[in-house]
Amino acid sequence: MIDSIDTTKFLKTIVQPNIKFLLILALILVLAIRYLETNVIFIISIILFVFVNYKSILNTIDDIKDKENHIERVIEDNRIVKRDIYFSEELDKYLHKMRRFRKYNPQSYDSGYNYIKMFIHTIHDLERDDISHPKQYFENAQLYLKKSLNLFQAITLSVPEEKMIHALKYNKFESNKLSNRIGQLCKKIYKHCYYLLYNLSLRFNEDFIKNPDIYKTEINLNADVVEESNTFDNIHELY
Repeated sequence: MIDSIDTTKFLKTIVQPNIKFLLILALILVLAIRYLETNVIFIISIILFVFVNYKSILNTIDDIKDKENHIERVIEDNRIVKRDIYFSEELDKYLHKMRRFRKYNPQSYDSGYNYIKMFIHTIHDLERDDISHPKQYFENAQLYLKKSLNLFQAITLSVPEEKMIHALKYNKFESNKLSNRIGQLCKKIYKHCYYLLYNLSLRFNEDFIKNPDIYKTEINLNADVVEESNTFDNIHELY
């Protein structure tokens, strides 16, 4: 009885999680026993490794593409130049999770991602010490953020519902499961970006009090992430 329990435990803890690796290793050993050339065994091993880990490899390629997309062409002094756009670690994590839902609505995702890049690009400009009149750029940043999140939120209209047969398997049915996850991600992205704007607003309001002129105005943002109802352009938009 004890031997049976130990064997079962061994299979679950050691063999089962590494079954793919063990199969590859066994195949390589068989080939080696048959005196195949080393380079042939090496090539076959690479092919098997790619076959087993293709999902991880595809995710890595997607990450590389995302990083390449951080280089944005912008217009400065009537010249088109390239500028690196860096996302914070937290924002990059949220956007990476959001990318998983791109397959349901690529157009909304791509447009939303472009707007979030425009938002970050504008934030980089607003963070400069030599900016004197940030009003219109600040308003542009707010607009880009809202457009981005409304486009991300629009993906929820395209995601499928969880099938009841799958939910019953573990008795964990959740209505609008994927839509809720997208909504939670949008809230996290909005909160993170809102506080970027809020911190900048404190600095600009201080400058407005010290050096007022007709091109400046007080920026009304609060730390509770609450906006006035008249800031929404469309009743169907959540941001």
